[in-house]
Amino acid sequence: MTDRLSTDKGLGWGEQLISPNGQFALQFQTDGNLVLYQDPVASTRRAYWSTNTWWLPADQKPTRAVIQTDGHFVCYDAGNRARWASGTWGPAFHSPYIVLGDDGNLVIYANGTEPVWASGGPGGVGSIPPRGYVTEPGGLNGAVDQCGRLPAVVAGSADLAPPSSTTVDVSGVAYTITEQRRRLTSELVEQAFLQDIAAMGVWPGQVIQGRSLLNGDVAPIGPLQRVAGTLDVVTDLITNTSHGQSAQVAAPSSATVNEARRKILVDLNPVDSPGLLKAGVDKASTLREVGVKLGVTVKGSAFGVDANASLNSTYRQSTAVAVIRQVFYSVTFTPGGAGANGFWPSSVSWDQVAPFAGPGNPPVYIDSVQYGRLICVTAQGSFSSTEMTAALRAHYNAGISGSGSLDVRTKEVLESSQVKVYTIGVPGRANFQTLADPINELQTVYRSGLVFNASNLGAPISFTCRHIADNTIARVALAAEYLQPLSAVGGDISNRQFPVFDGPGGGLVDTGITVNPKDVVTVRTTGLIWSGVIFSQPHGPEGWPGHKADPAAPAPRETAYMFIIRFGNGQWIPAGPFWEAEVPAAQRGRLQLNINDNNPYNGDRNKRWTSTVSVRRANAAAAGVFI
Repeated sequence: MTDRLSTDKGLGWGEQLISPNGQFALQFQTDGNLVLYQDPVASTRRAYWSTNTWWLPADQKPTRAVIQTDGHFVCYDAGNRARWASGTWGPAFHSPYIVLGDDGNLVIYANGTEPVWASGGPGGVGSIPPRGYVTEPGGLNGAVDQCGRLPAVVAGSADLAPPSSTTVDVSGVAYTITEQRRRLTSELVEQAFLQDIAAMGVWPGQVIQGRSLLNGDVAPIGPLQRVAGTLDVVTDLITNTSHGQSAQVAAPSSATVNEARRKILVDLNPVDSPGLLKAGVDKASTLREVGVKLGVTVKGSAFGVDANASLNSTYRQSTAVAVIRQVFYSVTFTPGGAGANGFWPSSVSWDQVAPFAGPGNPPVYIDSVQYGRLICVTAQGSFSSTEMTAALRAHYNAGISGSGSLDVRTKEVLESSQVKVYTIGVPGRANFQTLADPINELQTVYRSGLVFNASNLGAPISFTCRHIADNTIARVALAAEYLQPLSAVGGDISNRQFPVFDGPGGGLVDTGITVNPKDVVTVRTTGLIWSGVIFSQPHGPEGWPGHKADPAAPAPRETAYMFIIRFGNGQWIPAGPFWEAEVPAAQRGRLQLNINDNNPYNGDRNKRWTSTVSVRRANAAAAGVFI
């Protein structure tokens, strides 16, 4: 098995190329069709590209495929007539060969490592269209252009499977949670990471691998010799001096670019900047999900967790995340010319760039970096997501305005929650902290470094990229797969009946029905019992009106011998023939029925009340189930 063909070899019917990882295959079928398959096992394979030559008559079906010395990949029939070709060929291409890569892309290379044509992997990623007859080598500009562009982004959400359900038990009550596995995709132009992007190698003019952005990372190209470029500070600054806001950098590097940026700012002597504030708060099932919603690439390592892990797997807590980006100014980089010549001198060849680029991995450069501060706050507590997000918003607004005024509920939510903060560009703060006193500590975080000046120049917090080939914006898909809860419903109880009587084996009745605060309980009781008082008559659940119960009765201040109920070990409640109400906030537990009698065992066990119980479950959040 091999992954490539050179000009001295070809493919015939039944032969194939296999990618090094074994996940992709180019198969020459006996119907004359040359097909690329993902997962090439016959029972599970999925075709994603073909020459579409299966329909030709028998005498015209291709029987062999060859890579020619001019770089042309051609399928010939038995009569040596071409029936399909890749469409790029000519004297510009030397020593061509064709390779099936681990990404499923079938690529023709020439002149060492210069990509000439590519089929594209699944979804067409990394394809290079035909160019026809090419007389002159394209040089470095041509090779970079043949790397293609980052794929188009299709933003939106999609359900990945039918809804499923799970149950959560709260004090004996089962709540059914309906969940939907979902994929959310957003398009990013401005790249922001919950990570120190300066340490990742982000600076204006840096040249990086396009594919790394797709993986939520920054991977540089080189180091290679560079040609000069220009820096511009583009945001209006309030300054004490009049000075230009641009500078030429002879040999761009992290050190020289940052030195030029600092010199511009020091010469300007800024005292403030109108700046740009971007703030968002949202509930989170996973850190990755909220990152997609707020436009930030989340590395779970920043918070010591897996970014894809559920933050609320038990549904007994909610998590809210706030991301605040305050941009003081932006620095843009303008290359010294068009295409690859604007970045590298003529002494840099494609062979030097090739280890870092290729079809599906186009070279891009960081054309703009935003400087300021970034604050990410996560709050997790036993409150609804609505309350959690409202508390973070209210606290941030109070902290920025300087009022410090918070209502009692906001304080309760934050003080009872676990609050963590991740910061970039906030003076006096480590990157990641758990806050012991969130009310006061968060206000300090919000206000620290709020004003831009010469001693607080901000940190890089986001950036944008462009393709080196044509200077078009590099757009990236940010995606998350997560389990979204749709509903939480407790099981209602309908017309469950229980006998209540005074006599041997009578008295207290444990219904086995557990209730939680705000559940609506309805109890209807009918019938007659005799409570063992000599010369008395049978009576209904209203008891003996006008007669106080014995001091030893369960509810001595209530009517003697009446029907009473309680929840768990709470106080007894007079219920009579009909009782309906919400379970009080301080009470929960099993519903118990009884007779307000100091001795409920000496009556007539054959005379009975029938109590009919119904329970309408409250909103799950009232019971401490949060979705």
